[in-house]
Amino acid sequence: MGDYSDNDYPVEAKRLGIEGYVLVNATVDEEGRVTYVQVVEQAPADESYRFGETATRVARTMRFSNPRRQPTQVKFMVKFELKDKHTPPPTGGSNGG
Repeated sequence: MGDYSDNDYPVEAKRLGIEGYVLVNATVDEEGRVTYVQVVEQAPADESYRFGETATRVARTMRFSNPRRQPTQVKFMVKFELKDKHTPPPTGGSNGG
């Protein structure tokens, strides 16, 4: 699983309290560096939250153990979870009571 800092969490998704995940397919070189990243799946799929873009950036910083010392493909998930879950602010309207 990919790791990221709180600064990597997409701003709009964080503001709205949205969590998500991205499944990534990556090519790893002989030294274990990620050289190519492809987003396979993301949820939520709404690209305005920028989970796919952020996961791609995070994936490119990762290093893997590659004992065969040959380029290889890896698939992994980058999860976006809010540490301090909060309820997003109301979007307007009245609940009538």
